[in-house]
Amino acid sequence: MRMPPDKIADFETVKNPYGLCAMSKGVVAFPGRTLGQVKLFDFASGNVSIIPAHETPLRALALTAKGDMVATASEQGTLIRLWSFPSCTKLAEFRRGVDPSVIFSLAFSPLGSMVAVTSDKATLHIFNLPSGTAGQTPEAEEKTHKWGLLSKLPLLPRHFSDTYSSATTKIELGEEPEGRGPHSKSATFNAGIPGVPGGKPTQGLIGWLDDETLIVISAGQDAPWEKFKVAVDDTGKRVLTREGWKKYLES
Repeated sequence: MRMPPDKIADFETVKNPYGLCAMSKGVVAFPGRTLGQVKLFDFASGNVSIIPAHETPLRALALTAKGDMVATASEQGTLIRLWSFPSCTKLAEFRRGVDPSVIFSLAFSPLGSMVAVTSDKATLHIFNLPSGTAGQTPEAEEKTHKWGLLSKLPLLPRHFSDTYSSATTKIELGEEPEGRGPHSKSATFNAGIPGVPGGKPTQGLIGWLDDETLIVISAGQDAPWEKFKVAVDDTGKRVLTREGWKKYLES
């Protein structure tokens, strides 16, 4: 890296209170100038691509290590959308749940075979990524959807045709310090953490150690650290098992 560094480009975005930006080898993704829009910049070619990912503001954004796929979530928090790059076509749509939620973290596994997501529902979801949606056999298509043949019937609610997570488990969230909130008598607790939307500690931050192991870290008064293993059971179904747990602020 040169010192001082050279400016390569600058781009205007919508308000980005969560500082959303994802970078991989040769590609950077960030919010565009329109709500729900993702802009991608290719360092090698200098090309700029735009994905109209959601109708509401973005809440989470992630790129694979190779930069060939981008995952997005909006403030609605019910759907995770998967896009290819550089074609910018939608590869898949994953349903985290039916009720709205706040997405805490979104992260691809190192080899790009899975994507993990955490939310304020205190859950960790793992989704299998399609190796290619075009040309799937009916059998493969049926296995992809939770509702199988029901997903092909017309006039059903939208969530019957969405792809559900292949594995899910509960996670620990860091507790808020006593007295925090709008009715607190403490000026510090009322103000919250400077520069953080809502002033609350970070929760459910995902980090993959390898393609089978990930950690989830939360902040707060009882800040927990958890380690999970992704495995396959006797029926061929993916499962998540917790292999480690610690309140890391304790001595």
